[in-house]
Amino acid sequence: MKKGLILIAALIGFIWNANAQSKFGYVNAAELLYLMPEMKGVENSLDSFEQALGVLYQKDMDDYNLLLKKLENQQKEGGSETLLRLTQDEIIAKQEYLGKAQQVYQEELVEKQNKLLTPLNEKILKAIKEVALEKGLNYIFDISKGAVLYWDEKDDCNKDVRKKLGISETATLPNGQ
Repeated sequence: MKKGLILIAALIGFIWNANAQSKFGYVNAAELLYLMPEMKGVENSLDSFEQALGVLYQKDMDDYNLLLKKLENQQKEGGSETLLRLTQDEIIAKQEYLGKAQQVYQEELVEKQNKLLTPLNEKILKAIKEVALEKGLNYIFDISKGAVLYWDEKDDCNKDVRKKLGISETATLPNGQ
């Protein structure tokens, strides 16, 4: 029993000592990402891609609206029941297509965003690892994800990571974000 207590006391002492030697830091990765010089190009590329998808979707909507107008004209002109039914079927098919197209366009936009942001996120992670090694930190938390409830301002690594990423010390987020 005594050996067990000594072992537990030694284990607690070891854990306490290990925690006392750990050094922590934090960054705001969302801010770093937004402030990176490359981000403007990513935003422009995503905007262009989204506009191109919007043009495609608008063409599909125009086709849909033409079908609605066609049905309206057929009804005004007293078109046959068969002709009206065929046009209604076309409209239903086009509605289904539009729903699927919208989903596909959204998935393509997310895929493009991920493709463009992955290299930037990797660059940030590399800079964070370099700063951690330079400062002898064991952990750096991302406060933009809300993972830390308290942090000491002296452990702020944003300035050092900004420098590694070529982000000006005076760069600020728009609208005070």
